[in-house]
Amino acid sequence: MLRRLVPGLFVVAAALPAQQDIIFYKFEGGSGDGVVNFGDPGPRTDRIGQLEPDSSGIPVSALWGPGKHGAGGLAAGVSNQYTAGRVNTGWDGRIEDGEDVTLAFFFRAIWPISTGSVNPMFECPSNEPSLRLQAIGWTSAWGQLRIDWNNAGMNTSTVWLPQDVLTPAYSDWVHIAIVIDRTAGSSFGIIHWYIDGVAQIPLSSNSLYDIVGSIEPWRVGFGAFRFDDVRLSLRAVPPAEIMQWASSDEAADARFADPCVPYGQLALLDNVTGTTPFIGNGAYQLSLFAPYGALARIVVGLDRTNPQDLGTLVNPALSGCLLHPSQDLLLPVVTLPPTGRIDFPFPVPNDPGLVGLCLYAQAVGLNPWTSDWFSTNAFAAALGN
Repeated sequence: MLRRLVPGLFVVAAALPAQQDIIFYKFEGGSGDGVVNFGDPGPRTDRIGQLEPDSSGIPVSALWGPGKHGAGGLAAGVSNQYTAGRVNTGWDGRIEDGEDVTLAFFFRAIWPISTGSVNPMFECPSNEPSLRLQAIGWTSAWGQLRIDWNNAGMNTSTVWLPQDVLTPAYSDWVHIAIVIDRTAGSSFGIIHWYIDGVAQIPLSSNSLYDIVGSIEPWRVGFGAFRFDDVRLSLRAVPPAEIMQWASSDEAADARFADPCVPYGQLALLDNVTGTTPFIGNGAYQLSLFAPYGALARIVVGLDRTNPQDLGTLVNPALSGCLLHPSQDLLLPVVTLPPTGRIDFPFPVPNDPGLVGLCLYAQAVGLNPWTSDWFSTNAFAAALGN
């Protein structure tokens, strides 16, 4: 039964729009003044972004250049770092109701930036309220990226990414992902960030208030850099999906979120086979580790943007523990054998149209010998090549 259910869920997932992934520019085509948005713009952004030279003397064709994957890329800097182009996304920069944000992109430095210079990469112009990312040149050889969470015309939060990412970008493409995971109902948030898919030490801020939006739409570009595969999502994208973006649609998986277990007990959901969820992998599986005799159920979902309190869903003993996946598929309840391990097959169909889909799973259970409830870590599997 499971071998029929899981591929069926993959097919359902392929038909669902990624409603919070509002911008995805691949820069395919390499001509004209329009950039196709492969995300789900809905009412928030434009289906076609507009290329805008910052000088009337620059032809639009000059704004296209070599990209990460071939000919398609945004050549923001044309003749020098002060002569640039950008993409008008149509998004007003509004971030509300505790929405999370993920910004991810490939970039490459094409001009040495000046010492002490501020080089915009993403922002609404004229210092209007928006999420801004800028490259700051400490010397011509190295610099840092700075996140400005700009509300009502004021920089209410400024966070520096502590590692120099400009130096490697002079010699090769670098993938950056910034995940701003906000706490609903407050201004606090954790900032997870990645270089080439590798997680760095998280940062935090107490000033991540809702952003009211601006008159001028959010722009991609400016400055001394080339860009490719620019994504903006109003969700906290998990590590496995970030890893896949950075590796250009390669399959990836990863654990996230901590388990809720009584002291000294084990509850783990993981892939221990060493394989990845690549397209056509009929042998892919997840393994559940829990105490012998425990009763457990795995929840599989297509989304993880609205975690639910397990104290309300399952039992008050789990109050404060979160169920991260959406409840799209509930696998049958199982009893853990003496080995304390059960393997669940998740065969991946041989369908290239599934590349890029992400599936989330987590187990919840009860140890009948101790009457303790538990939940495992959550798990993300990004389907790819």
